[in-house]
Amino acid sequence: MDSRLLISILVIAFLMSRSSKGMKVCYTKYGCFSDDPPFDNVMMSLPNNPQNIATEFLFYAPNTTNLPQKIRGGLDSSLKIIIIIHGFLQSGRVPWVQELREELMRKEKMNVIVVNWERGSSALGTYNAAAGNTRLVGSQLAELLLRHDYDMSRVHVIGHSLGAHVAGFAGEQVRKAGKTIRRITGLDPARPGFDHDEAVGRLDPSDADFVDVIHTDSGRNLLEGGLGLHRPCGHVDIYPNGGQSQPGCDFVDNLNGVLDKISILRGEFPLPWVFACDHMKAISYLISSINNNCSRLAFPCKDWISFTKGKCFNCKGACAEMGYNADESAVQRNSSQKFYLSVDSKKPYCAPLNYLSVTLHDLRFGNGLLDSLTRKKIIIRLTTRNGSKMSTDYSYVEDNVSELSRLIVSDITTESLTSISILFYGRTMYVGRVTVQGPGYNYTACYDTWMHSFFYFWEYTKTLHRGDHTCPD
Repeated sequence: MDSRLLISILVIAFLMSRSSKGMKVCYTKYGCFSDDPPFDNVMMSLPNNPQNIATEFLFYAPNTTNLPQKIRGGLDSSLKIIIIIHGFLQSGRVPWVQELREELMRKEKMNVIVVNWERGSSALGTYNAAAGNTRLVGSQLAELLLRHDYDMSRVHVIGHSLGAHVAGFAGEQVRKAGKTIRRITGLDPARPGFDHDEAVGRLDPSDADFVDVIHTDSGRNLLEGGLGLHRPCGHVDIYPNGGQSQPGCDFVDNLNGVLDKISILRGEFPLPWVFACDHMKAISYLISSINNNCSRLAFPCKDWISFTKGKCFNCKGACAEMGYNADESAVQRNSSQKFYLSVDSKKPYCAPLNYLSVTLHDLRFGNGLLDSLTRKKIIIRLTTRNGSKMSTDYSYVEDNVSELSRLIVSDITTESLTSISILFYGRTMYVGRVTVQGPGYNYTACYDTWMHSFFYFWEYTKTLHRGDHTCPD
């Protein structure tokens, strides 16, 4: 069982009861909350009493120790105020929150506020209670910002999972008071209870002057392991590696490596979030971007399939930078835009210098019994004029497709390709033509070959020709 599915099943188990039965609850200073649409679903209760949630605001001033101070007004108005909000089953004192805070304060002199709503996010038990509490915690944060009359043009709120929606609700309340938060960064905003068209019920672009979102576990539903929202909910929505399965998280499918990997990741994330690797990866991507200047350029594109087919390797006006510097991108902010990129599996999670899309056309397969029982695998390898090679990892090929595309990423100069090799395992497969699409150039190889392999990968190599050529029948 995919352990992302395990997390999903655990979440579903939390949804079996609702902690509030009333139609409306009201709390002094924070207003009233009803279960009118879109807050009428089983995955979201009415907010609990503020005394039970016991939200803390942990303030860290520049050039101070790691011990938080009492929150106060009159902060240095020349400095940024960055606010960090954790998500479900976490606290403001978990290692990743402290690492993020330290990286931010190493970047530049700033004020940092950590919103610790640990009891509201976990101790009260169920996911639907925690989801319902996001509205109250958002109102508490807005009340704090307005009461101290902080300069909203210097406020940047960062929220993970449910914390992203807390940020959105805070931004909405600040806007109702006639002010606007400068920026909100949503790190894989939680999906259960928030996957609907009503922007008032989740993070959305109206919550700040600039809303950027990193989607890393955006399955279409829980059974696909999607703890994060797939739908766009910012001005800039970035989907690294397609926004679903992240490199470095495949250990969850390999039981032999699980325990070793847990021993590493427990230093970053508390259990059970070790098993929600894709969902937590958005945090790692942001942290790594703060003090490392390698490129994380994301391209505007309709979807990941179009990106892997090489249709979006040009910026067409403006690309977006994933992470801390996203607000420096020359991206229009009058609508939601989707952006895609590939990132490395290891820190500092950089994007490649070059993207190549390889498409196999006119696929056919053997129709024997053994053919139908054997899963087919391929590895694609490209060779340049100076002998450098770049390749894909192995991937499976479904029998019902007539073409497939794979993405190759490399830091090697790719405009002088000479040959392509397809390493095939899985009985029988026919390949007609192969096209390679790069940024501003393309190649063609005429295969017209039945590939056969029974016990190991067999290599089939062809010459690449510059341009888009039609192969002879």
